[in-house]
Amino acid sequence: MKKLLAMVLALVMTLSLAVSASAFKDDKDISADYAEAAAVLDGMGVFEGVDGSFLPKDNITRAQVATIIYRVATADTAGYGKDKSGLYATYNKFSDMTGAGWASGYIGYAANAEYVKGYPDGTFKPSGNVTGYEVLAMILRVVGYDKNNEFSGADWALNVAKYAESLGILDNVAKTTDLSAPASRELVAELLFQAIQKNMVTYTPAFGYVTDKVADLKQTSIGYKNFKLASDDSEDAWGRPTTVWFEDSDKDLKFDSTEDTYAKITATPKATFNVETSQCDICDALGEKKTATIVDTYTNGVLETKDVTYTATATKAMVGAQGQQLEYYKVDGGYRLVVIDTYLAKVADVVAEKLDSKGHVTRDDYMKLTCYKTADKNETVYVAGNDYAEDDYVLVNVNEKVTDKIVGVGEVKLVEIVGKAESFEGAQSKNWYNAAKHTIDDKDYNDAVRFYLDEAGTTKTAKFTWFLDQFGNLIGDAAIDNSNYAVLKDIIWKVGKPGYAEATLVFMDGKEDTVAVNSIDGLSGDNYIAGDFSRAVAGAEPELEDTYSQVGFTSNPKAALVSSDSKYNDKYEGLALYKVEYDKDGNADLVGYTTVSYDYNVTVDTNASLIGNLNVGTGKLNINDNTEFLVRSGEGTKANPYVYTSYNRNNLPQYAALSAEIYYTIGTDGFVNRVYIKSAADAASFGDHLFVTAKSYYKLTGEKNVYKMDVIIDGEEQTVTGSQTIMETLSANKGRLFHVVWQKDSHTKDTYGHITSVALINEYEDSDKYYDGSDGTTVSYIPAEGACDYVTGNAKIKGQTIVSNHFNWTITSATKFVGADKLEDISLEDDGVWVVASGSKYSAEAAYVYVGEKLSDSVALTVTSKDGEVSYDKDAKQFTVTLPATFDKDNTVVTLTADGASSLVKGASDSDFKAETTTDTVLVPRQVGQSRDVTVWNEEGTAHAEYTVKVATTVAATAEVNDLVVTVGSTNLSGKVTAYKSLADAVANANKVALDGGRDLTVEIDGGAHWVEGDVCASSNAALASTVNGQTHAQNTDSVTGANIASGTYIVVGVGVDGSNYYVVYLVK
Repeated sequence: MKKLLAMVLALVMTLSLAVSASAFKDDKDISADYAEAAAVLDGMGVFEGVDGSFLPKDNITRAQVATIIYRVATADTAGYGKDKSGLYATYNKFSDMTGAGWASGYIGYAANAEYVKGYPDGTFKPSGNVTGYEVLAMILRVVGYDKNNEFSGADWALNVAKYAESLGILDNVAKTTDLSAPASRELVAELLFQAIQKNMVTYTPAFGYVTDKVADLKQTSIGYKNFKLASDDSEDAWGRPTTVWFEDSDKDLKFDSTEDTYAKITATPKATFNVETSQCDICDALGEKKTATIVDTYTNGVLETKDVTYTATATKAMVGAQGQQLEYYKVDGGYRLVVIDTYLAKVADVVAEKLDSKGHVTRDDYMKLTCYKTADKNETVYVAGNDYAEDDYVLVNVNEKVTDKIVGVGEVKLVEIVGKAESFEGAQSKNWYNAAKHTIDDKDYNDAVRFYLDEAGTTKTAKFTWFLDQFGNLIGDAAIDNSNYAVLKDIIWKVGKPGYAEATLVFMDGKEDTVAVNSIDGLSGDNYIAGDFSRAVAGAEPELEDTYSQVGFTSNPKAALVSSDSKYNDKYEGLALYKVEYDKDGNADLVGYTTVSYDYNVTVDTNASLIGNLNVGTGKLNINDNTEFLVRSGEGTKANPYVYTSYNRNNLPQYAALSAEIYYTIGTDGFVNRVYIKSAADAASFGDHLFVTAKSYYKLTGEKNVYKMDVIIDGEEQTVTGSQTIMETLSANKGRLFHVVWQKDSHTKDTYGHITSVALINEYEDSDKYYDGSDGTTVSYIPAEGACDYVTGNAKIKGQTIVSNHFNWTITSATKFVGADKLEDISLEDDGVWVVASGSKYSAEAAYVYVGEKLSDSVALTVTSKDGEVSYDKDAKQFTVTLPATFDKDNTVVTLTADGASSLVKGASDSDFKAETTTDTVLVPRQVGQSRDVTVWNEEGTAHAEYTVKVATTVAATAEVNDLVVTVGSTNLSGKVTAYKSLADAVANANKVALDGGRDLTVEIDGGAHWVEGDVCASSNAALASTVNGQTHAQNTDSVTGANIASGTYIVVGVGVDGSNYYVVYLVK
């Protein structure tokens, strides 16, 4: 079992100690076989990264290869704008150099020197990918090949591979690598690195390609010729074998400290251990069957050259100790052993950098550490930097040979910090004698060999802080500080005889502890549970109270009332920051009054190193790298409980201005040293752009009429809140980007942070803003930060550029994609693409690229009605909705629908015929025969169309009229009658009536269903009644005075029915 453990640890340590050769942020992403090439070429200035990253897996472009070729061939590594590449910009013979920009000079030089070649159509395609074979051809031409045009024709790739193989350029390249595919940046680095170490060649017809090995041509490699590139064996400060790549200025091929270093590559150990291990197991890990010779040993940087032989059968001969790091490296004659001890140290002081009046450094940033080097003596050591806070415990390696120099301190031992020591609190439950072990809370731990800080001794039951080394061994213990600061997470009454209040505390480092509470200071607002601390309830002792309405603080008598049911104690959750004072039994007093300050609606600005808009003093307080932050997030519900997270100034999230409620303390140096952010709105919460994903669904929050949805705000996932109307709009537009407006007034507590409005970003709504020059007159066509462009029209993707109607958007390593992983995944024909500007003043750089549903360019309109038939006149662009002769005027609707969820249908709006600015528009016709003009805008915002919508009705030959009252003299002819559309039909079917006599005629319609249309006529000639037809006025009554009504007289009444003219005719007998 011990052998297995040792081997597992060896594997773990081998992985962790595989030293990356370069200093890129993405070191870990560079393949191990290519790491050395990337580091050396970066050190030479030939092949640099982008914003601190190497981007090893990204495909390299032809322009980038031409740039590297230029630097290798000329040794001009000053960089674009400073080098002489601009002199060659006019050398280009390619037709597509207009858009080459910064690369035109590099391409011009490389093309003129015939290192690079274009395509048969006369282009170079600077943004295009380049294959491994093409890169090899370019590099081999620099070395001197292709003088006989062997890199042309059908077999050019075979010839390139033949030379590369024979030179050993492909030795580190896996056989499975497809050199005909686009080349990655790390592959190109490897090919170039190997090629520049090969001797340059000269071509002669008689001998072909020759070097100075064949003829005395005094040739050397391009790397040595232009950069004096050479390597030498060395070791680092701890004795690890190292290869130094340097500029051989004295031309002796030996490195000395006066020569410039391109890179130092530390070897990977053959085997590593961190426990006491037998020689047998070590030989096995090294692959030695009989013996292993250790030719030299470095212990904490000190060399011992005495040979030591390990025997493969020695199972009891042990090497190393618990927590001591052993690294074995293969060297000439055997192996080198590097031994490194890890010690526990405490940060005693953090000293800031100091500058003189001219900006010169008179004192470096540094930390003073108390290092526990032996059981009875501590040693003071120093480390450059300020990465840790005072009183932090760290793990360190101390070099006993090599020194470092810190300005303001002088020459000191070289100390490397492994990291912050992991710690926990607990009490010893068992003492071990004559064994390097401790048992803490019934769990056994091994002691590291350098376990020297031991304040616990043999004390049992009392809690101490225990520290672990990087391998999980105990490396020290310390007494717990009896005064600490923590947030009250929750509290509950533990029923018993006697009962007591038990609280969970969250300390500033995020760790939690459960304690019995003696007393707790209450607050001033909302029945002593909100705001600042109150003297009236300071030192309140907990008491049992199981009535929810009574839980909280009381001042008379002074008490903190706590329930035995946790759900009643929610008022206490995250209440405030407290100074925790322990008594000898480990019980705590939570003290805030006089020790902790409070404020609200403040701005926490880590960039400006201050907390602003305070309601006290100068209105601001200063923070620094030693300021600790504890932040509460979540809603305090079962579904979304409160979460407490520890931060420092460097990783604290950005919060919206005037949004934070805080409790804080101030140190003796005047800086805020602790901040509890009880609530605050993230700065990202108020981003400008909202993207609705396919997984975005809205649901109710705990607040009345407030809904929430998970969306993307400025590239980050976020939950937003707003009204149901807004959420319905967003839900109908998944895969679309919106401008968003927020409620930012911190005084409107109920709606603070909610969305107040959204607007779909299309071609009409996007912001094609430009950066104005500082002189106020010069305009550079570069988008302002946050400007958003919906990509429409004849947009194209060229290399790593999106060419839109407005800008040539450059995709950089910092560009964040939402809805796609990379530019190559996007189809402008099928996808909707929005680009947001980074704010660069030099080019249109994309900060974000959102990829979703393409907006519709259609301006088509569909008109439907379940109650009628719809016809369309294409030439007139008129829809006619024909309703039945009789229809329900209160419920009959006509619906207008445009293509696309966010197209706009705009029409006249009145009480008779209503058109909303929504996609589905409901029209309520109260009078048929009317028309309205309607405009449809497409989703893209690029076009619109005009339409006319008319509502008509079918006309029946007859209609029943039951509310007509006709009075002739004293005769009343009221009753239900049939009206006819045709006057002739009405005469033929005249209602025959007898009259008592009279000369006056009155017609009245009692109700709103029908109306008198035109003039009433009485005549012996029915044809005279045709004057009724075509009259325009409509009313409820009409009359004829002095009419000569006798036998044979026709009484003709025009009646309006559903908007059409009908006739009722009476014939006097």
